[in-house]
Parts: sequence; structure tokens; C-alpha cells
Amino acid sequence: MRDPRSIMARFFELPEEILLDLPKITVIGDAHVLIENHRGLVRFHPERVTVETTRGPFTVNGTDLQIASVDRETLSLTGVVRSLVWRG
Repeated sequence: MRDPRSIMARFFELPEEILLDLPKITVIGDAHVLIENHRGLVRFHPERVTVETTRGPFTVNGTDLQIASVDRETLSLTGVVRSLVWRG
């Protein structure tokens, strides 16, 4: 059975990630990762960045990773993205 909040999100045409407090991760090629609705930066290294989410830690592995921007809800990374790992 589907979560009632998910049904409401579809009925009212609201983004599910907002209503369900889910992270939204957008990857553009191998050069950019945008993480919305995150819970904070856990670890930063030019080859590994780990961000906490409501579904567990999310790690971006690559080279020359840089934080392009960060605020309470959005974290933007640039560099050469090699892999994405979710440990929920």
C-alpha cells in the first residue's frame, strides 16, 4: 500500500521529495552533482564527499571534487564524478 503522503503529493501535483522529506539528487554528466534536501556535510575530501540525508549517507567519489555552493537545503559539487554510493 502506498504512503498516504505520496498519494496526496500526486493528487495536489506537489513534488514527492518535499512532502515526504526525501533527498533529491541530480547528476549532470560526470561533472556536477546537486543534492537537495540534505542534512549536512559529513566528510569532504577532493576524492570523496559524504552528505547525510534522511535516507542515510550519500557519497560521491571522484577527482578534484569541489563544493560549488552549499546552504541549509542544497549542496552543489563539481569535479570529475566517478561513482555514487548510497548507504541507507
